[in-house]
Amino acid sequence: MLKKIIIGAIALSLFLPVIAEDVEEIVVTALKRSSTVVDTPAAITAISSTEIEDKGITNMHDLKHLVPSMNFTNVLVLKTSRLEELDNLMEIQVSRSVQTVFSSPEHIHLSWVKWILKE
Repeated sequence: MLKKIIIGAIALSLFLPVIAEDVEEIVVTALKRSSTVVDTPAAITAISSTEIEDKGITNMHDLKHLVPSMNFTNVLVLKTSRLEELDNLMEIQVSRSVQTVFSSPEHIHLSWVKWILKE
C-alpha cells in the first residue's frame, strides 16, 4: 500500500511542472501602478476571453453574474483621436493577463483588446 502511494506521489510530481507552466502571471494596473495579483491589496477576478465566449456573455449584465460585487456605470468618452467615435463606454477587466477592455453598453467587443494595447 505504501509503495503505491509513493509511486503515485512521484508520478504526480512529474506532471506538476507541466501544469505550472500553463499559469501566466497577471499584472494589475488598476491602482495606477503595475503589480502582481499577490501584491495587490484588492479583490481581483480574471476572466479569459475564451470563458466569455463559452458562457455566451454579450453584455455587461451577463458579465456581472461572474464577478462577485461587480458594479459598473457609464463613463464619458475621452477626447482623443482614437476614442472620438466611441461613446457611452464601460470599463471591464478581462483576459489571461488582466487588460482593460472597453465595450459598448450592449455588446462586448473582444477585438478591441489588441487595439487598446497598441497605445
